[in-house]
Amino acid sequence: MMFKGTQNFGSTDFRKDAELQARIDTAYDRVRAEEAKRHPDPKIIREKLAEMEQLRLEAQKLYIPRSFLRSSGRTARSASMPSPARIRRSTPPPCRPI
Repeated sequence: MMFKGTQNFGSTDFRKDAELQARIDTAYDRVRAEEAKRHPDPKIIREKLAEMEQLRLEAQKLYIPRSFLRSSGRTARSASMPSPARIRRSTPPPCRPI
């Protein structure tokens, strides 16, 4: 599953990211429907997988890596203390409805 940004963190353009994710989901649904057929068309499957990859690369340009850790000012875990008892827990800020 790909990370889908929210308007609080993860993407530089939430609306464009949501549009790209919807298009990826549509292409994936088409691949699954074609694969479910008795005689699937490999050409359609290849085309839709290529389209998904292109959309994924386009969406990846919008992502802000590790934005949650930067935006919250917290660290997910301490690298110098790998013990599970010393892992810091952090929760994302609540998302506002669009």
